[in-house]
Amino acid sequence: MIQKRYKLKFSEENLQESVAYILVSKFNIQPNILRAEVRDDGGVMVLEMKGRQEDIDASVVYLSDAGISIKAFDKQILKDADRCTDCGACISICPTKCFTPDPETWEVVLNYDKCIACGACLNACPFHALTLPL
Repeated sequence: MIQKRYKLKFSEENLQESVAYILVSKFNIQPNILRAEVRDDGGVMVLEMKGRQEDIDASVVYLSDAGISIKAFDKQILKDADRCTDCGACISICPTKCFTPDPETWEVVLNYDKCIACGACLNACPFHALTLPL
């Protein structure tokens, strides 16, 4: 089994699609919604899919055919070193512990391999040094 992340864009017309249910029932995919923003006119979702490559490929085609814009998501949390004071607020809030203090410099280090782009750290940072481009 493999894991891949995708960014899905919904329009007003397909906003009510039950994406997670469809992925599980039709394609045997284990979906994990990492982030979602819903508005009246549409929305954006960052979705991690876990499954066999051929099932993931088939689900991408299905979602695209359903009018949902879907692209591979390779974005991660961005840290603005000029704004960051290494206060550590992000360390305590991160569910995957991708932020750690360097034991020598006490600089907060971001491990991108652990980051799931959930965005929990965005609101925790008092200096707005973290962003997640969607």
